[in-house]
Amino acid sequence: MRNLVRALVLSAACLACGGGQGNGTVVQTNKVVGTIGSRSFTAEDATSTAGSWKGFDFVGPSLAVQISDYAALCTYSANLQEPPNTQNLVLMLARVDASGSSSPPVTNGEFPLLTSAAAGLWSQAWYEYGGSGVSGSYDCFRAYSRSASSGKVVVTSISDDAVTGTFDLVFEPADHVTGSFYAPTCAGADLNRSPTCP
Repeated sequence: MRNLVRALVLSAACLACGGGQGNGTVVQTNKVVGTIGSRSFTAEDATSTAGSWKGFDFVGPSLAVQISDYAALCTYSANLQEPPNTQNLVLMLARVDASGSSSPPVTNGEFPLLTSAAAGLWSQAWYEYGGSGVSGSYDCFRAYSRSASSGKVVVTSISDDAVTGTFDLVFEPADHVTGSFYAPTCAGADLNRSPTCP
């Protein structure tokens, strides 16, 4: 009996540590393995936001998954801020129709990096590293940035609340990163604006 109680306690502790959702499923972890621009990336948070984003090649709305190496990403995004000396990896996902128009995806699937205007599921990826920080300035934003040249994103689950998946990307000249994400919806995020330092 004592061993059974101990096993139940340990199981409950493991579920708490693993970040289980209310329905008992295990939450995918945020992880980036590899380096970009000689920098390693310890993923701390992720969000997802649908919208029409500047600087990407989709013609129409898409779904942005943003992974950061700092916590409280949604709060910073909603306040149009980004902490100094931090990193962001943006995975842009879209379903492109026969006319070339894009829309946010609604189903799981493999999203290869965009290489043509053909209909299907496509992705784009962008990495940025912020500056050292001057309060109220844009110094924290894109001191160094780079787009992915090849690879794919695989979405394993998608809903109005969150999107989960994995990625395998190459950033020129030869930076290879892989990883996973669990990105809850962040309604206040706006990737079209340049954030200031807190």
